[in-house]
Amino acid sequence: MVSFIIDKARFFEKYGKILNERQMKVALRMFKEGLNGFKGGFAQTSRATTTRDLSEMVETGALRKVGKLRHTRYYLALSSDDYNDLLES
Repeated sequence: MVSFIIDKARFFEKYGKILNERQMKVALRMFKEGLNGFKGGFAQTSRATTTRDLSEMVETGALRKVGKLRHTRYYLALSSDDYNDLLES
């Protein structure tokens, strides 16, 4: 848990000036929901805008994309071993 908090601070230090306001909300929501993530979308944006924002976040390295089409999942690009172990299982 401590490493997750440290990773959160490092994440916002690295990407805080790169991400736009919507993308920051995405990252904050993902941190709030924790390692297990959440199902559903992000309110008040179109599907196209959400897809574009997520793609840009992957390009900048802020998110990791796993899967394709309906099975696509996005994860915060964190360095903690516990988090990476969760993604690999």
